Amino acid sequence: MPWKKKALIAAWSLAAIAWIAVIPVALIASSQKAIVLSLGGAAVITELAIYATAGLLGLTLVESRKRLWNTVKGVLTQTKPDASELP
Repeated sequence: MPWKKKALIAAWSLAAIAWIAVIPVALIASSQKAIVLSLGGAAVITELAIYATAGLLGLTLVESRKRLWNTVKGVLTQTKPDASELP
């Protein structure tokens, strides 16, 4: 397995673990500050995973964000992403 694939798997696994960790914090924590901090931390880790993906795949940040949002919108609406917005 190439090192880039391993790095992307590690980055996105860390992002998934961060979001999964938000659930017990939200259920156990009594302060709103702890919940907001855990959500913020998971969001920052996800952004870092997006930047790492863009950098390792050689995409510009704008291109990667566009592709990501087109994919998310396509999955949510069960349609194919716009072909005009893909490279």
